[in-house]
Amino acid sequence: MSSPPPSDAPSPTDSGAASKGESPSELSLVALLRMRGAPLLDALESHFPGSREGADAASSYAFAAAVELGLNRSGAELIREAAKLHDVGRVYIPIEILAKPAWSRTPAEGAQVETHHELGAQLARGAGIPERICEWIRLGAERFDGGGPNRLAGEAIPLQARVSRAAYACYAALAEGTESRNEPSPVEALRGSAGRELDPLVVDALETVLVRARSG
Repeated sequence: MSSPPPSDAPSPTDSGAASKGESPSELSLVALLRMRGAPLLDALESHFPGSREGADAASSYAFAAAVELGLNRSGAELIREAAKLHDVGRVYIPIEILAKPAWSRTPAEGAQVETHHELGAQLARGAGIPERICEWIRLGAERFDGGGPNRLAGEAIPLQARVSRAAYACYAALAEGTESRNEPSPVEALRGSAGRELDPLVVDALETVLVRARSG
């Protein structure tokens, strides 16, 4: 199963927020992220081809989820640009490990991949990305149930990091698809992670986005 990334057009829930409550500081930060994030994404794409396509698709789901959660246009745009940088730390992970399906990696390889959030935050910091964005990248490793490296749980994890993690899980589930009736659908896979790895409210928002995309 696959589904195209959602449209960038605001949903009905965004129409009012987009016309008021816009933040000039958020809009300027979006422009800064696009400028300084582009070389990081180029480096990742050179290291592991296909990464930019994945980042663009996942960040579109992050944007749509943010709108569904009630953020205004500039806030949702900021989440999208930050989400594009979610995986930039993978540039430090050997390509032979990245090329393996997650289920086939050894525990040591899996642990090495998980370091990419911390490495990505360090890389972004060195590229002049503002500190709060670097923290969102770093805390993308956290699980909603508190099982992540820093043991943060629930709303102690910034919303932007929770949305980004769920958006990438959504993209991965859709990219993998399912051909067996015994395997969960992408939506079912997301639901199965709700309350454990992923924020249930963000999962609900993504499910709404996916249902809308199918019916449209």
